[in-house]
Amino acid sequence: MAGRVPDDKIDEVRNRADIVQVVSRSVTLRRAGRGFTGLCPFHGEKTPSFHVSPERQTFHCFGCGEGGNVFTFLMKIDGATFPEVIERLAREHGIALPRRAPTEGEQKARSEREQLLRVTAAARAFFCERLASNPRARAYLAERGVSEETIARFGIGYAEDAWSALADHLQRAGTPLPLADKAGLLIARRESGYYDRFRHRIIFPIEDLKGNTLAFGARVLPDAKTTGEDAKYLNSPETPLYDKGRVLFGLAQARDAIRREGRAVLVEGYFDAVLLAQAGIENVVAPCGTALTSDHVRLLRRFTRDVVALFDSDEAGRRATERAMHVFIEEEVQGLGASLPEGMDPDDFVRREGADALRERIARAVPLIEAWVAGRTEGVRSFAERARRAEEIGAVLRKVHSPIERDLYTRLAADRLGVDERLMRGAVGGAQTAAPAPVGASAAEHETAAQDPAIEKLGRAEESLLAQVLREPALLEDPGVTEVLGAFTSPHAREVARLAVEAGSAEAAVLIDRAEDPLVASLVSRLASLEPPLDARGALEIFRAGAWQLERMRLERESRALSREMSEHQRSGDVPADLQRRKADLTRELGKYKGMDATHVPPGSRG
Repeated sequence: MAGRVPDDKIDEVRNRADIVQVVSRSVTLRRAGRGFTGLCPFHGEKTPSFHVSPERQTFHCFGCGEGGNVFTFLMKIDGATFPEVIERLAREHGIALPRRAPTEGEQKARSEREQLLRVTAAARAFFCERLASNPRARAYLAERGVSEETIARFGIGYAEDAWSALADHLQRAGTPLPLADKAGLLIARRESGYYDRFRHRIIFPIEDLKGNTLAFGARVLPDAKTTGEDAKYLNSPETPLYDKGRVLFGLAQARDAIRREGRAVLVEGYFDAVLLAQAGIENVVAPCGTALTSDHVRLLRRFTRDVVALFDSDEAGRRATERAMHVFIEEEVQGLGASLPEGMDPDDFVRREGADALRERIARAVPLIEAWVAGRTEGVRSFAERARRAEEIGAVLRKVHSPIERDLYTRLAADRLGVDERLMRGAVGGAQTAAPAPVGASAAEHETAAQDPAIEKLGRAEESLLAQVLREPALLEDPGVTEVLGAFTSPHAREVARLAVEAGSAEAAVLIDRAEDPLVASLVSRLASLEPPLDARGALEIFRAGAWQLERMRLERESRALSREMSEHQRSGDVPADLQRRKADLTRELGKYKGMDATHVPPGSRG
């Protein structure tokens, strides 16, 4: 589908697609009160914590935090894009979506892609057929412990020990050889003609999430007559189909297991991936002969926020793990590391020690940042070296998005280096926020919120008011309600309030579509899934009571902070007059709350 779908059509598709019916295709749901519950499809659990609200057309798991509407459910469960989900649901419900005619360039690109996919599919079938008829290649796979079932599951094949076996086969089938060259399968000779890129190698098809073959990875057989220039592993070059920095080997087979386990296991090689999957550790993927990229992690982030790096235990593996750590930090994914004995890779370990032993090591995986900080602070003796390491660690920690994690790692580094914690915080300085700042929010406000426990209490009160608005969207019509929402201070609650006020709608499913930050969308789905309190009062009256309590909490916090500031000044014998005036004003304002209940104070008013 070309072009952006208009908002009114998105709304129509969302309103027609019943989330209970859609989710029921993947989850067994049972009625529970006004909604439905079931076992979460995004992480393993035995007690249902997954809730679906037919009234608000949302879902939320109180176990893993995944939530959203009918669109985000299908995007997460199928690894599909938003346009793909919209088009599928529109087709199912007989909704015609506006289409613009593709440009000549788009038509050409689409046609070329279809042709290239036919060529790679034909090559894959040829490689599989060649493996079936080659005893030496099959014997090698058997020596490596690869079963017939695994060969079929991953489509493993064999490229003949000949210069033009594939080229001749494709030519006989009528495939233009320049097209096969463009697919990365052949190489043009200097004079004329083409020869095979892969020869006498075990072939691993590299697929997209739909199962289309994009490219191939290849491992030379041990008895091959090679020169020093011949690499053990050879991969397809980048083509119009294939960008190695955006594709992960094995993800098409692993995605359901990743959801089930709640984490992905990242290995370096093709054999590592297939043999771990064969051993029952199915949530395993591998980059295709390249270092881990941000695009790789964003791809994994569709299915999980936890990734265990299980790289080789040699120096190259340790360097790859450290590089991966920086990518995980950048993409806000929990990167963990599992260690293996020196000189062993995952393939060796699972064959020698067994799957259970490897599962145990994966279960004991530690955060990569924690291990890195421990490593960088190990054996540091001189003061100068401590200072250098503190600056180095600080430069990494300031990139950590979560203020809580950043605080804990800062304390760890200070303790291990024997550095004053305040100085270590200075080295970390300039820390990023936990999420992109909503309009009107500064980094300083985010940092203050993370360090002041009273803010958490205020945040819960703001979320309670939001939940009331999500239950009763008509509350947005009251100017006092929008005034209260506009004064929120908790970053994510403030962003939800802003989206609702700007859209003029507090429909949860609509807000989820508008939220750019997944944490904001998750907050909406969580609040929308809460059961309403048993309260006989009207919606506006309940909201007013909550707003009254919130305002009092804010004034009390501000008064406490001001008292602390005045105490600091009193030590030097001089309290500024403006602080004294502000303290007197706050005392008067708080005095108004004595003997008063919420019905006397309109939302948003201080008096």
